Amino acid sequence: MDLKRRAVKFLDKHGYCTISTVDSESNTPQSTLVRYANDDLIIYFISAKARRKVGNIARNPKVSIVVYGRSFLIPPRSLIIWGDATILEREDDEAIRVFTSRRFPASWINSQAIKRAEKKSKIVFIRVEPKKIRLNEYRDGFIRADVLEV
Repeated sequence: MDLKRRAVKFLDKHGYCTISTVDSESNTPQSTLVRYANDDLIIYFISAKARRKVGNIARNPKVSIVVYGRSFLIPPRSLIIWGDATILEREDDEAIRVFTSRRFPASWINSQAIKRAEKKSKIVFIRVEPKKIRLNEYRDGFIRADVLEV
């Protein structure tokens, strides 16, 4: 199986990732755990617009994402994605389609939880377009990393 298909299969199997942005105030990395939905290698997640990660992306769209597998005895598989993030409106049809077809029921976008969150801050989607991926797997006693420029 080629690297891209293995990476998509890995993304489909999981649902949480760590996204790292460049903090706009301190110029240092800032990482946050988010729940994602993917369409092929493209990652989508939702956030309150007032969150620091959204402000960081608005100033510098370069991000990295790490998705970890589960393992108790050997190092876990992991997928690292380097890419460019775009802030999308809550009403973005493509983001809604991906989220409701992959991770959440169709009623989720208009749920009470989302409506309560919107009272505090506008809700936005973030779309991450990969530029480079690396799939780390434990094979033959070593961690092997396969890299693909997208």
